Amino acid sequence: MKIIPVNRENAEMFAGFLPRNEEGVVDSDVLDSLTLGCVDESEEGNIAVGAMFAWYTPFSSVIEWLAVSEPFRRKGVGSLLIKTLKQVLAPADIGEIHVVSCSDEGELEVLDSFFGSNGFVTNEKNSSYSVKVSDLKNNEFFTRQKLPKLPMEGIVSLGEVPEILTKKFNAYLSRPHDFIHSKIDFSEFCPRCSTLKLKDGEISGCVLIKPLESDSVSLSWLYTSTPGDVMPMLNRSFNAVSAEYSDESRVHIAAVNSASLKLLKKIIGDSAVAGANSRVYSCVLGVL
Repeated sequence: MKIIPVNRENAEMFAGFLPRNEEGVVDSDVLDSLTLGCVDESEEGNIAVGAMFAWYTPFSSVIEWLAVSEPFRRKGVGSLLIKTLKQVLAPADIGEIHVVSCSDEGELEVLDSFFGSNGFVTNEKNSSYSVKVSDLKNNEFFTRQKLPKLPMEGIVSLGEVPEILTKKFNAYLSRPHDFIHSKIDFSEFCPRCSTLKLKDGEISGCVLIKPLESDSVSLSWLYTSTPGDVMPMLNRSFNAVSAEYSDESRVHIAAVNSASLKLLKKIIGDSAVAGANSRVYSCVLGVL
């Protein structure tokens, strides 16, 4: 077995293992992430048997997708992909890898065993949340307040930020290692509901809200270099969501680690509905 990077030149080879768009080709955001493929080397040539992709921040990484061909399952392919991911991330000083999984109870038992054998621990049984916009409006945390909207400083909506800044932010995200290609396609997110923190003319944090089908949204990204900015950014975004969407719309959130889960429970409270079958797995990057 051999692990190789998946890119635009060989993406078709792994199309059966990665998310595809309406045209049937691998999504561009997958190819702009850290994407790895596993091939079985034979006399007939390399045969794709599995693939995974992950995104990362300067502090942690999240495995978004991992798939292995059924004949090659339980033969070490998934473990080899995870081991390679750890090796790639190690030089970038990224502290942890997380996985969020939602499956039926039988599948979760298999996942618990698989990730446990690869150095991950289960943070929480239930970690996926869905909350109605009407509940946001009644939540004490999201009080209406006037927030500063300065052109190059403070907490602002995504729609107020010039494209040059988002490009610079993507350059910052992809700095740790040439192998890593982590970029945010800001065009996917709601410009009014997504929030950025600007400091000295640069993006220092973001809460990115992605529109979904059925009049719902997903909190897809939460990043900051200053922990104290988390609450004001969430406050602005969720107030914008409650103004933009109907009371019956839903906001979907998945915690990627125990700290973010604790934060979400604190700010959302009893209005949240926990996913019945979900897990957060975490692995500290140490000695490989």
